[in-house]
Amino acid sequence: MATLYEIGSQMQGILDCIESGELTPEQEARALDAWEAGLGDLREKCAAYIAVIREYESRAAALKEESKRLTERARVAEAHVARMKARAKQALELAQEKAVETRLGKIGLRKAGARPVEWTEAFPPTADELPAEYVRVKKEIDKTAIAADLKAGKILDFARLGEPTTYVAIS
Repeated sequence: MATLYEIGSQMQGILDCIESGELTPEQEARALDAWEAGLGDLREKCAAYIAVIREYESRAAALKEESKRLTERARVAEAHVARMKARAKQALELAQEKAVETRLGKIGLRKAGARPVEWTEAFPPTADELPAEYVRVKKEIDKTAIAADLKAGKILDFARLGEPTTYVAIS
């Protein structure tokens, strides 16, 4: 079976011949038969595409679900590690030991390089409550607002509405 590209090229060639108007009635009949055969090939190839696309969509959905499950398992494992490290820290501090050597490795306490920020209130302040120099602002383009203004007829020198795109829908 030909590829979609090959089928499309063949059909374009047939259409060009038919539209040229230089065909005899016999040639035109053969071109129309070839067109019908091309449509049959196109339908067959599209059916195969649908099957493959559905398989990939199903596989992608399954992989996303598996990813969620594995992400949750990783979060749980990381929580176990954090709790165990907290218990080890507490035990080492209680025993007034900086480190303990074992057959599997060494576990010990170290000072962190950076000093953490501690809030003076029970709850940390919101970004609105802090001076501007202590707040990060992320700027991003609001395409929804730009599209709304363009649809309303506003002329913008940096943007215009493009032509609607097409996409493949399988039903």
